[in-house]
Amino acid sequence: MKRFGTRGPAPARGTVSRMFRLFLGGETQVGETQMDGNQEAASRVTRDELERQWPGPRLTTYPDPVVSALGLPPVASRVLRELGLPDGVPVLFTAASPSRAPGALPPEAAGAVLVGRVWNDEHALLVVPDERVLAWHESGELTAVNTDLERYLRFLVCVDAVQERMDAVDSGLVSRGAYEALVAEQRETMRRADPQALADGWWWPGVVDELLMI
Repeated sequence: MKRFGTRGPAPARGTVSRMFRLFLGGETQVGETQMDGNQEAASRVTRDELERQWPGPRLTTYPDPVVSALGLPPVASRVLRELGLPDGVPVLFTAASPSRAPGALPPEAAGAVLVGRVWNDEHALLVVPDERVLAWHESGELTAVNTDLERYLRFLVCVDAVQERMDAVDSGLVSRGAYEALVAEQRETMRRADPQALADGWWWPGVVDELLMI
């Protein structure tokens, strides 16, 4: 079973491959999906859950003065103060000290705060004032990732857990059936948590395709 490569091009955006449709369990009419209680519950992440996925000193929170000085929106502020961000997830995420995003950003990223790097550190991970999380490349490419930073963490937990189980299958420590059960659970969690993030042109369809989760 092929695991995420350590290097490679950024995920292709704008199309959803057959493999990604399988991961989602079918086509998703994102534009017609409304936020409900199940979606809200699926998007919520606890500190205990993050510590189970990234134990020990791997999670970093930031003091109130640091977060307040950045002028972040409410959800992102709470994530940095109370939940924390992991030090890194192979290929997917590398932590960075939160700061005003450098460089000449397009208008839709005005007021962005840098919170990390993604995809082999080739893209900056930004939070903008309306809570959206964006991936920005110095070439000028800007791609929507999630509707807020907590939902980004939810997706990161899901995908990292699947990667770990994939490795265990390859090592013979976990059965294929157990792996497929986890995939089904995580894909449903992602779909409930942030359906907009699974739309054509957003970041995650290309990432999930590259993961070869099925």
